Amino acid sequence: MSSLEIAELTGKNHKDVLRDIRKLLKAIGVEDAHLCAPLKMPSGQMANIYELDKQLTLTLVTGYNVKMRHAIIERWQYLECDLTLQATGLQADDFSSPLKMPSGQTANVYNLTS
Repeated sequence: MSSLEIAELTGKNHKDVLRDIRKLLKAIGVEDAHLCAPLKMPSGQMANIYELDKQLTLTLVTGYNVKMRHAIIERWQYLECDLTLQATGLQADDFSSPLKMPSGQTANVYNLTS
């Protein structure tokens, strides 16, 4: 998950999320060179963007408040579910709506049983 997406989901300023990520990576002894890349923002300015895996994302947000943690965890669940559905040839346009299964049955995204 990108640092921009984390900032958006948590309502934090991106610069504050970047600070938190750097602090986290230093604390656990992880080099950030392979996690960080420059990106041209819509404003034309260049910004460093971190791409964190699930473990680092969840480690980061456990220091945030409950609502922020919840938003991040929901997003990771959606991303994982979406990847699973793509692998099976299915798509979920709306995470909360029932899915149409190939057989015509419906299934809830959280429980893919008919």
